[in-house]
Amino acid sequence: MGMELNEGNDSGRLVARRTVDAGLAGRAGLAALGPWLAQAGLPFILILYLGLRSGGYDVIVRSEVGVAAWWIVLLGTVVGALPLAQLPRRAWIALGVFSAFALWTGLGIGWSESAERSVAELGRVATLGGVFALALAAQGPDGMRRMVAGVGAGVAAVAGIALLSRLQPSSFPALEAPEFVPESRARLHYPLNYWNGLAAFVAIGLPLLLALTTAARHAPARALAAAAIPVLALTAYYTLSRGGAAAAVVALLVLVALHPRRLALVALGLPSAAGSAILIAAASQRDPLADGLLNASAARQGDEMLAMTLVVCVGVGLLTAALALAERHGLGPRLELRRRGAGAAAVAVAAIALVVGLAAGLPGAGGDAWREFKEPAVPTAEAGRFSSAGGSGRYQFWEAAVDAGRSEPLTGIGPGTYEFFWAREGTLPTSIRDAHSLYLETFAELGIIGLALVLAVVASPFLLGARRRNALDPERRATRGHDPQVRAPLECCARQSGRGVEHVLAVVEDQQR
Repeated sequence: MGMELNEGNDSGRLVARRTVDAGLAGRAGLAALGPWLAQAGLPFILILYLGLRSGGYDVIVRSEVGVAAWWIVLLGTVVGALPLAQLPRRAWIALGVFSAFALWTGLGIGWSESAERSVAELGRVATLGGVFALALAAQGPDGMRRMVAGVGAGVAAVAGIALLSRLQPSSFPALEAPEFVPESRARLHYPLNYWNGLAAFVAIGLPLLLALTTAARHAPARALAAAAIPVLALTAYYTLSRGGAAAAVVALLVLVALHPRRLALVALGLPSAAGSAILIAAASQRDPLADGLLNASAARQGDEMLAMTLVVCVGVGLLTAALALAERHGLGPRLELRRRGAGAAAVAVAAIALVVGLAAGLPGAGGDAWREFKEPAVPTAEAGRFSSAGGSGRYQFWEAAVDAGRSEPLTGIGPGTYEFFWAREGTLPTSIRDAHSLYLETFAELGIIGLALVLAVVASPFLLGARRRNALDPERRATRGHDPQVRAPLECCARQSGRGVEHVLAVVEDQQR
C-alpha cells in the first residue's frame, strides 16, 4: 500500500511538473510572439485595412485610424507595453520635427479661408503623426527587421489584390474610377482607386521586399519576399504610371547604393528581376487585358497571365531559396564590395553615364521633353505613355501652387485650401484638389516656414538613418571587435553566455539603437 501511495505521489508530481513546464513554455511562446504582433502584425493589418479602404482617402476612415493609433500609443505607454520614454534621442528628434510641422499646420487655421478644410488637413497630419509615433514606440531588439517584413507583406498583399482585380475582374466589385473617368479604364487603380497612388504604393514596397531577400533570417522568408516582387512589378506596369515607375527605379537604386552588402543584394535580386521582366513582357503582348477590357478575349488572357504569374513566382521563390541556402552553407564565392571600392565604382559609372549622355545628345532631348511636359495635353492611356513626357497639366498645377505661395510667402494661403485658389486662378478647365506635389502644395498652403518644416520631416529619417548605418557598418564593427579595449569585455561576456564575440557585439549594438 505504501509503495502504491509513493508511486501515486510521484506520478502526481510528474504531471504537475509537466503542467507547470507546459505553462511556462506557453507563456514564453506568447512573450516571443508579442514583439512580432506589435512590430510586424500591426503594420501589416494597418496597411491592408487602409489599402482596402481606398488608401484612407476618406476623412472618416483616416480619422478612425488616427484615433486608434494615438490610443494605442497612450495606453501602451501607461501600462508599460510601449516604452515611449526609452526612445533614443534620434527618435525624439524626428518626433519633434514632425510635431513642429503639425503645430504650424494647426496655426494655419487662423489665416485660412476655410477653417473646415484646414481642420481636416490638421486631422490628416495628426493621423500620420500617430502612426509615426506608434512605429517608433513599437521598436525594440530586431524591431526594424520585423517592421520592414510587416510593411513589405502588407504592400505585397494589397498589390496582389490589385493584380487579381485585373486578371480576374469578375471576382471583384464594380470599379469606381472608370465611371467618371472612362478613358482611364486601362489604368489599374483598385483598391486605392487612384492609379498613380497605387504605383507609388508599390514603389514603397519593392525596396523593402528586395532588402528582405538578404535580411530575412530564414530561407523560406527570403523566398517569399523574392516571389512577391514580380507581382508588385506587374501591378505597377498595369497602372501605366510614369511617376510610379520612376519612383520604383530611384528607390531600388538608393537601396543598392546604401546597402552594406550590395553585390549579394544584386545577386539575390536577379531572379526577381528576371521574373518581373518575363511577366511585363507577356503583359505587353496582351492588349485586351492591358486595356482593361471585359470581353471574352481579355478574360482568356487574364487566365493565362494568372497561371504564368503563379509559375514565375514559384520559380523565383525556389531559386532564391537555393541561393540563400548556398550562401548560408558557404557554397560559392562570397560577394562583398568595400566602401572605398563602392565609391570608386559609383564615380566611374557616373562619369561613363555623363559621357554617354552627352554623346547621345541627352541635353537637347531633355529640353524637348521639358517643353512637352509643359503642354497640358493628356498622354494616351496605353503602354506607350511610358515613352511620353507629357505632364497631364502638372506644370500648370505647380505654377498655380507657386503663385499661391508667392501671394503669402511667409504663412501660405491656409492648410487644405489650394483647391479654392485653383478654382479662381487655375489656367485649365479642370477641377483638382491637390497640386500633385507635396512640396509645392505645402509652400502654397503653409508658406516658406511650412516648406522648411516638411523638408526637415522628410530629411530627418535620411540623416538619422545615415548615422545609424555608419554605426552598423560591417567594417567599423570588425574594427571595434579587434580593438583590445573592446575585445576583452566582449570575450568575458562571450564566455559567460556561451556565444561568439561577434554575436555579443551585434547584440550590444542592437541594444544601442
